[in-house]
Amino acid sequence: MRSRFVPANWGGEYVSQTIPFTLLIAEQGVPLISDGLEALPPGGAPTMRLVFSSDADPPITPCGVFFGGCQLTEDGSVQTAGTITWFNATTGVTTIDTVQFQSDTTEVPEPASILLLLAVFVFLGIWKYRSSAAAH
Repeated sequence: MRSRFVPANWGGEYVSQTIPFTLLIAEQGVPLISDGLEALPPGGAPTMRLVFSSDADPPITPCGVFFGGCQLTEDGSVQTAGTITWFNATTGVTTIDTVQFQSDTTEVPEPASILLLLAVFVFLGIWKYRSSAAAH
């Protein structure tokens, strides 16, 4: 889990955000939660707290468990979660920060592939045993 405070260090004040308060990101190819981003607006302070967390691999929590489900699906590219808008009343400058993330999309072997690999190892073990027994 990574947590970061986004400061308005140039004197701005929080105005709005397009990031949902909780953004759920689905695993590629399955409706399971892979990652999450919490965007917590400031409580009077000129900062915003962003918390990015990654689910266990392989993910086990279905997107439908939470209201609204998963809003994005990870695809390995840099994806935009949304924006945060700040306004500096002294200078009249509005600044928009774009929040982006990139998730890994490493393939998890299917159970059938693991069973096939296991069967190959068993076959090789039997073959080696028989060939060594025949040699004695």
